[in-house]
Amino acid sequence: MACQMGSDMTAHKATIEDKVSVVDFDGDNRFYNEDGEPTSMQEWAQTKDKWQLKTEIDHQTVSTVWVGINHQLNPDKPPLIFETIIFTNNPEYDGWQARYSTKQQATEGHAAAVSLISRVTLIIHHN
Repeated sequence: MACQMGSDMTAHKATIEDKVSVVDFDGDNRFYNEDGEPTSMQEWAQTKDKWQLKTEIDHQTVSTVWVGINHQLNPDKPPLIFETIIFTNNPEYDGWQARYSTKQQATEGHAAAVSLISRVTLIIHHN
């Protein structure tokens, strides 16, 4: 059975398309290199050696990476282009994440997250 779009659906689709704008990813400073400088989407996508830190402790992982895509919603603040996430079987901390503007902040945040799961691991092992 063929499905046909009625005139009501066609009109609705046209209305939605009129209201949706195409985002110019290369022109809105959405992509950044590891040094925090705006870059094109093409240059961002072609970066081969992406900066990352990874620490594993007792089957728990802290991962900090340069994502290069600005997650900052406030245009008056620096871009958030690095991200730390904790992967653990402890539901209190699993999925915990933080974002940073600089490599130094990301490195310090990674160390703090490692310290956090290290304390949790020690507490769990002592009980």
